Amino acid sequence: MAALSWWHLRARAPSTGGEAGEAPRWGELLRYGGVVQATNVLVLAQMQGGRVLLGMLGGLASVTAFELAFRVANTLWSAAVLMQGAIAPAAAACSAAGDARELVSLFRWGLRWMNVLASVAMGGLFVSGEALLRVWLGAGAGYDAMALRGMAVAFLVATPALTAAAIARGAGRPVLETQFFALAALTQLALALLLASRQGAAGAAWALAGSFAVSAVFMLVRVTRWLELSLVSVVVRDVLPHWAPALVAAGAVAWASRAGVLPAPHGALAAFALLSGSYAALALLLGLLPGDTQVLWHRVRRAAGHGSMPA
Repeated sequence: MAALSWWHLRARAPSTGGEAGEAPRWGELLRYGGVVQATNVLVLAQMQGGRVLLGMLGGLASVTAFELAFRVANTLWSAAVLMQGAIAPAAAACSAAGDARELVSLFRWGLRWMNVLASVAMGGLFVSGEALLRVWLGAGAGYDAMALRGMAVAFLVATPALTAAAIARGAGRPVLETQFFALAALTQLALALLLASRQGAAGAAWALAGSFAVSAVFMLVRVTRWLELSLVSVVVRDVLPHWAPALVAAGAVAWASRAGVLPAPHGALAAFALLSGSYAALALLLGLLPGDTQVLWHRVRRAAGHGSMPA
């Protein structure tokens, strides 16, 4: 396999050069690939750190609860992450063409839609995740509701940084992504040592959330400086408005269910249907304010052949 990969890369290398067809240097290819592989190792270290630490502390039941929360949250988050794979090659095309304005536009576009998808999914998990696990596994099946909520927060706060990482990787700056995950892994270890020993799976999950929050700030600062953007403008214009509908809906439904405003149905399935349905309806309605719901609706109609996208 290594020989075939080498042969294919050597055959393709001349076509990946500049305008004059100049082939990239092998040293450049190896440095880029090495940085990407280092990032993969750091991702593994961060994502597995909570599990390993919980196992070392002897909390095998906590490892199970942590793993379950991680897998459920990661599955729901995958729709947003799939967009990252499209952003990186698009950023590479913008960078190769020297189109800085288009690169900035792509960055803002990625922030909008990755955050919309992530916030809707993670807000729903925060509100109705426990009811979902009761439907799926039954009562008292070894899950931890607080760990599930910590995972929802962790993946949400990581989303803007992953958008920035895709832009940086595509534009030939993969070291920024490596630094992001290195900081996240170190912060995760420090916070998990403090929280996991006291709160088990929930502590490890919230440690993951804290590590992503710290490293996401770092990543956004670095990328906005490189793109010559205002960090405050990016956060206020491209992140918070697209988090707001889902977060407000999640907070309102969570409060209503605890305050008795919503009925308390008998059975896990009925509770899940009520919580998730109320959340989805409210998030969809609030999504009209930043225009996300309207744009999605127009795109669906356009894909179905009804009308065209508004200007």
